[in-house]
Amino acid sequence: MVCYSTEVVYCTLTGYDNYSGYYHYGTHVATPDCLEYGESNRFSLTQSNCITIDVSDWDNDGYSGGGSTGGGGSGSGPTDPDEEIDIITSALNYPCGDPIHGCTRTANKIASKLNLTENERLWLIEQDENFILDLETFLLENNSIEAENFVIEVINAKVSSNYENLFKLNIFIQDPYNVWKRLSEEEKSLIKSFPTEAYQIFKNRPIAEQETRKRYGRNGLNDKSDAFRHCFFNAKNAFKVGRFMAEKFSDAHESETPTRWVKEKEMDIHNNKIGLNFVFSHNRSISNSDLSSEVQKKLMMEV
Repeated sequence: MVCYSTEVVYCTLTGYDNYSGYYHYGTHVATPDCLEYGESNRFSLTQSNCITIDVSDWDNDGYSGGGSTGGGGSGSGPTDPDEEIDIITSALNYPCGDPIHGCTRTANKIASKLNLTENERLWLIEQDENFILDLETFLLENNSIEAENFVIEVINAKVSSNYENLFKLNIFIQDPYNVWKRLSEEEKSLIKSFPTEAYQIFKNRPIAEQETRKRYGRNGLNDKSDAFRHCFFNAKNAFKVGRFMAEKFSDAHESETPTRWVKEKEMDIHNNKIGLNFVFSHNRSISNSDLSSEVQKKLMMEV
């Protein structure tokens, strides 16, 4: 048995990855593209694994089957003892950093942590590695009972194909602007596809409302406080899940605005975009108070 530890490097950037050919919507296993950016956009996790290798058919030279002269054997184990080193050193090229088990162990750890049913555990094992890694990263970044219960609801919804209980969670009941008090159909669709990103976005709602009250003493409608809230909220979202995904959710929120409020909708979208573009000019680690000041300053320039 060979035991080893692998350091899996994750990247928090959102965007198209020239190396993999995929569009990453949030935290993912780092690729060479990510290494071109600063270390502030990456973090590492260490995973420990053990490999059991059957060497019963190796000859004295350490090769399987016909020895160093070739021959016939085609055993399932490595043909060269050095291959076990290759497995270890190339572990980051495998799903979840595990060359033997892929994401199965990660899925099992999640199932154990959340006390999932056997049916839910088996379902999770069969899911795409990006989904499993997304859940793992989400649980690490949001170390709370609320976050764990949220993931349980997500898995329940996906296994049963019934999302009604998920949509009724407190985090989704009231929108960030205290107007609709319900989700639009486009928002529901996005929550189904990107649940952890939705969680991060809706968690920013009370933060945006709090900062608005600090600056204006209220959370109004169609006034300066309304413009500030839209801008601040979308800036926070872009920092957290990337501009692309944040804009998807902000557009979805406005998708069912009544025709009679078309002017208000246009202004909301305008203020949303101002906030979304903060991701290009400000560090995502900016404090809420500093971001609040920058947003207010930017909006004053817009007048």
